[in-house]
Amino acid sequence: MTDKPGLVLDEDNSYHIQLPHKNLDAAFTQQLVDLGLAREMNGDLVIYNNAQRFLNGRWLEAYVWDKLDQTGQCMDICKNLEVIGIANELDVACTVHGKLGVVECKTGSLKGKEGQNVLNKLMAIKDGLGGIFAKSFLVITNSEKESTEEFKKRANEYGATIIFRDQLENAGNIIIDKLSSRRRTG
Repeated sequence: MTDKPGLVLDEDNSYHIQLPHKNLDAAFTQQLVDLGLAREMNGDLVIYNNAQRFLNGRWLEAYVWDKLDQTGQCMDICKNLEVIGIANELDVACTVHGKLGVVECKTGSLKGKEGQNVLNKLMAIKDGLGGIFAKSFLVITNSEKESTEEFKKRANEYGATIIFRDQLENAGNIIIDKLSSRRRTG
């Protein structure tokens, strides 16, 4: 280990993030340790590689999967799905009444080109897998106010439903309701 915070090579030859323990909330730190996502070492918190991925966005995929599962209305639900012939991984996918729901989950900013790239990816996956029998959803941690009108308009043009931060608690029900509707888009 090193005395500086940052990326370090651990004794098991894997890279981890090392953070000074004193800079972190004690309850949060203890939760990470209790969950097996990190360990304390020499006064620092070492966050494991799988925890880094989880904290950087996989948590949102797991959350949406759980919200869909809680509805009890999905025939199938999966997350982190790789499909042969599709270049991108599906964050979450589900089927309801024979319709495919393709869900892209994003944390952080979706301003400018990043937002457009996410919408393009989502549409390519949806069209490649289900066409008119699929619906697309973008679950984001931004509030509606933080998203530009242009981004919301483009998502609407693409037929994608955006689920914003203040709607996360109801994400499963929103997706189920849209997939249960007779409309082919949106």
